[in-house]
Amino acid sequence: MRRKIEVRQAKVDDLEALLLVEEKAWPERLRASREMYESRLHTFPEGTLVAEVEGKIEGVVVVQILQVCWEINRPETKAREIKTLLKAMEKLKLNGGFVITHDLEKEENVRGKKIRYVPLWKWLSPFE
Repeated sequence: MRRKIEVRQAKVDDLEALLLVEEKAWPERLRASREMYESRLHTFPEGTLVAEVEGKIEGVVVVQILQVCWEINRPETKAREIKTLLKAMEKLKLNGGFVITHDLEKEENVRGKKIRYVPLWKWLSPFE
């Protein structure tokens, strides 16, 4: 018998179910943490989708849009990276994205979009 699968945007109220799916799907060292999901859901919730079967969350898809730039201190470099990131976010109708950097960690809003700068070591830390 075929079961109907519904896909929708995740909500903060789904957090416990998201963590349960994460636990079933990934070895502990690769799992996204509660804090990571909270950040994702607040930064750009449309980037996390859930698959529901009979009202129960059975799957999760996380979409992330990012740029990688080792040194983003020069104004022309930052402008280039942000321009490309904003273009992709607009095309995909996302409200947030990431720039992976050498050591910069901060958030800023640019043209109504949330951009989060994350050091590479922190981005990769779930994989250690």
